Amino acid sequence: MRVSACITVFMLFLILIVCSCPLKGQGLSFLRVDGQRVVNVKNDEVLLGGFNLGNWLLVEPWMLKLSIDGIQTGRDIFDLFEKRFGEEKAMSIYMTYVENYITEQDIRYLSGLGVNFIRVPFWYRAVFDLKYTRKEMHYLDKVIGWCRKYGIYVLLDMHSAPGGQTTDIGILGERLRNELWTKEENIQLLIQMWQKIAGRYKDESIVAGYDILNEASGAPGYETMIQVYDRIYRAIRVIDRKHIIVIEDGLKGISRLPRPSDMGWNNVLYSFHFYPTFGGPDNMEEIKAASQVFLPSVRAAADFFNMPFHVGECNSMSMAKGGVEYLDRYIRIFREYGWPWNIWSYKRIDDNDEDRWGLVGRLKEWPVPDLNTMTFEEARDLFKSFNSSQVGSNPVYEAMIRAYFKDLKDFKRPDYLLPDKLVLVPQNGYLIRAKSYDGLRIEWNRKKANYGFWNKGDSVLWKINIKKAGMYKVVLDYATDAPEARLSLILDHYRYKELVLPRTRAGWEDYRKNVEGYLSLEPGEHFLKITGKSPDNGIMNLRCVELVYEGKDIPAGQASLRLSPGSDEEIVLTPCDVTRINRKKSLSVEWQNNPPNFGYMSGWESFEWDICLLNESDYALAFNFSTPQQGIIFEIYVNGGIFKSVKAPSTGDWHNYLLNEPGKVKLRKGKNTIKFVALSGYDENTGNFRDVRLKKK
Repeated sequence: MRVSACITVFMLFLILIVCSCPLKGQGLSFLRVDGQRVVNVKNDEVLLGGFNLGNWLLVEPWMLKLSIDGIQTGRDIFDLFEKRFGEEKAMSIYMTYVENYITEQDIRYLSGLGVNFIRVPFWYRAVFDLKYTRKEMHYLDKVIGWCRKYGIYVLLDMHSAPGGQTTDIGILGERLRNELWTKEENIQLLIQMWQKIAGRYKDESIVAGYDILNEASGAPGYETMIQVYDRIYRAIRVIDRKHIIVIEDGLKGISRLPRPSDMGWNNVLYSFHFYPTFGGPDNMEEIKAASQVFLPSVRAAADFFNMPFHVGECNSMSMAKGGVEYLDRYIRIFREYGWPWNIWSYKRIDDNDEDRWGLVGRLKEWPVPDLNTMTFEEARDLFKSFNSSQVGSNPVYEAMIRAYFKDLKDFKRPDYLLPDKLVLVPQNGYLIRAKSYDGLRIEWNRKKANYGFWNKGDSVLWKINIKKAGMYKVVLDYATDAPEARLSLILDHYRYKELVLPRTRAGWEDYRKNVEGYLSLEPGEHFLKITGKSPDNGIMNLRCVELVYEGKDIPAGQASLRLSPGSDEEIVLTPCDVTRINRKKSLSVEWQNNPPNFGYMSGWESFEWDICLLNESDYALAFNFSTPQQGIIFEIYVNGGIFKSVKAPSTGDWHNYLLNEPGKVKLRKGKNTIKFVALSGYDENTGNFRDVRLKKK
């Protein structure tokens, strides 16, 4: 293969520059998960980000532009060479590839860009089968040693498990049959491999953690997947209690995973893969929605689980899907949330300048070689030529990564829970849209993020934890050019105030802070909600709501600004403010939907709310539910006693919601508990439950 001389010189120049960088792998400590932060031993938050070393210890032919007739997996390539040249020469070609595709120079280059975190996907044979490695864990040892030298944390990713965990053979390295789940010996072998890895690296602080199973989409059922995860988790914990264990959603949706506390899992990260509009239309509105609506909705799940999420793979893939500009936007959002991330992938051989799959691997042209006719020497030279010194990088992509990590040095996530002030911002609110296809979103491309494009009925809800009893000043930081911006302030299901915001002098970007009143708050958990009233698509841009502690009483002269509960005419109970979820098998909240809903219900699973009323009153109770199934029954309990048993009709579709109206219920003064229990013969497929509505009679 001939490579453009200018690219070669450019790449060598880069390597010379990077090689002058000082070593920085000095004393990186163990990491752990602490609530919604990843922290070091000093309890300082560590914001992790970087790349996957994809296509190295698990060859994916498409990443070498070698997906040709009969070649679908990496092993297909080397089986072809074994058939043509014999095993010894075929393995010589394979070892030439592995020892050239990623080298110490690549890790030094990444370190020079500022990267502090890499994910290492591996084919189990490349780590444990002596045909494909010099000794067990040899190449893991090498990359961990390089990363220790240059100060980059490593996540070890079981990308291909014995028997195969998916039907997608392209990511398995060989033609496996999704038999991890059906053959106990494969599960046992996987567990033994993880115990060997844990035993070898349990005292290695440069290892951030273990990603125990990549994209387990072939699991025959959700419950089976969780059971296998639990067995691997517990086997590792027998040996290693220090490292983070990363648990992927199996491409089933991260909201479906159980709460770690319910499983007895500690020091875990949940992980999902994020490819906006992958396989879909190149539609900029969808691409914008991925950052402005989808990611904030997923963040609500992180709040529910009380952990940061790990974005194990992400990319904007091509210019048509947002390119480098949107990839930069995504990783900066991950930083705002404190989520570790790994772009797929560091390196891909490509000659298409519209593509953004690889930071490194650019060729001016790439005539696809004929693996069936080349000689052994030509094959060996071909696979040696994939060394990074012989291919180019994407300069725009590189500049973006370098700028991100330069900015990271001065970036610190704000502390929104100050001793005498709570700052409620887009980074920690629940976004609830009245119209799933339009309206409320987060505008990140501002000096400070804001909620904009409000429709009537759109809401933002914050879950707050009050430490000190007393009076709190409510301050809105907003801008508006609307002639009459109207919204409601709701606390713990009561409307406290109807707000009419005065127009700001210079419109939508002219922010001001208005004091809206004073709330009396008791210690404990509360829900504060802002709901848009009018007009559609133009109420305000809201940066934050501040709750400022003022002491036990309202400041002198401010008595007229005391906010008191005004109306409980209609109380809406949603997954955002649920008190308890009683999950026996698969019940979860689908946070990615707008608004979110309970889904995947099995029989006898339930959810319940506690609400506190100022007076006894009668309410008409109703609930929004959708299902294509027949014969779905809910038992509704109020304050421990059964209120009604309701048969919900089929709505013909999973998200065609119908308001069911069981009737009138008397609720007492003080605390009330409302509980819904699903009675169904459908395993995980009862329907979707959106909300409960209580309207005062």
